[in-house]
Amino acid sequence: IAFAVGLCYNASQEVIDMKLGMPSLFEVDSVEASAALCRDVGLSFIELNANFPPFQPDRLNAEELKKVSREYGVFFTMHLDDGLNIGDFNPLVAEAYCQTVKRTVELAKAAEMPVLNMP
Repeated sequence: IAFAVGLCYNASQEVIDMKLGMPSLFEVDSVEASAALCRDVGLSFIELNANFPPFQPDRLNAEELKKVSREYGVFFTMHLDDGLNIGDFNPLVAEAYCQTVKRTVELAKAAEMPVLNMP
């Protein structure tokens, strides 16, 4: 398993907490299975990767993520699609990317995700 590190800072930008997590794994077929694995190996969070079809924002349910989070004692973060280009020269493409970011932010807020990673 690859590890992800989450750092929490205070107002003075000093590290006050560090959490270890894992990226979403293509081999694990559900959010719940990922949460179970995360808990079983003693990690704190799962970074859902929007590059993988099962973890794209339109396929995730915020209430389900919160339920799984409570049940397994882990939390989720989101890694936006690596191909995002909100400054694309084609305005239709740029608008599609902007809508993707907007939907991802809305999901993260509703699911109480503390971190969004942008490429």
